[in-house]
Amino acid sequence: MTGGQNKKINWKTILIISIAILAFSCNNNADEKAEESITDSTVTVTNPPRGDEYRDLKGLPEDYIEIKFAGYKDTLYGYRTDDTLIVEGDMRFVYQHGTKRGVGKTNNLWSVAGDIIIIPYKIDSNYKYKDRIFAAFKYWTDSLAVRFVPYKGQTRFIHFIPSGTDETSSEVGQSDSGQYVKLSLLAKVGNIAHEIGHVLGLYHEQSRADRDSFVVIKCAGDIDYIYASNKRPDAKDFGFYDFFSIMHYSEDKCLTVLTVKKAGLPEGIPGQRNGLSHGDVATIRKMYHL
Repeated sequence: MTGGQNKKINWKTILIISIAILAFSCNNNADEKAEESITDSTVTVTNPPRGDEYRDLKGLPEDYIEIKFAGYKDTLYGYRTDDTLIVEGDMRFVYQHGTKRGVGKTNNLWSVAGDIIIIPYKIDSNYKYKDRIFAAFKYWTDSLAVRFVPYKGQTRFIHFIPSGTDETSSEVGQSDSGQYVKLSLLAKVGNIAHEIGHVLGLYHEQSRADRDSFVVIKCAGDIDYIYASNKRPDAKDFGFYDFFSIMHYSEDKCLTVLTVKKAGLPEGIPGQRNGLSHGDVATIRKMYHL
């Protein structure tokens, strides 16, 4: 009888100690994760890679393009190559043939079927990292009613191709025919997801009309004409300025966050490429009336 009581006490003691160790371990893990990451309710930031979509193209001639996109006028400044204006390193706008210089094609939003945005796609057989594209799709499909469907003869579709250079770029919105998304072999999943943001119709966050209240655009003691000119007073800005946006460039020699705004921002913000922000999701929903 006495021996049975001692046995019960021993099991209870072991159980209590085990629970205490487990709780301590969980708390430690939670504390470590809390120190490693900060969220804006959608994005988890853990030493994010720098967004590397921006390319210095100052060897090309400066030019501008006038377009009407999603019902809003826009004048964008960039560098011209053949029939294309490259804006802020990675956005491509095609000049409209048979019109005066500086006029661009009107791009559209993608079709919505049953409250789902449908985007047909092809992947060039020479591009080696198809898994990166599928992982980038997941950024968008996990958060929004977007479906990427394999190309089956559709008129409008996106075609992922290797650029053969350091270029990672896309047209903005839906073109009136097939359009290329050019990928550097160094482009990470987050960089590809950023380009898909352009495909869906998003510009860069730091080009908003209200950006001067949040960031300073100034390069090596002088204003970068192309970078500074692309503040878009005529375009439509949705919601509040979003440092967490996957469409925001990281700080560099041309872009710095105002000191008063920098206080409280986690490391790696702006410029994260780990996921969509709450603002990215809300903007697409408003643009597409989802």
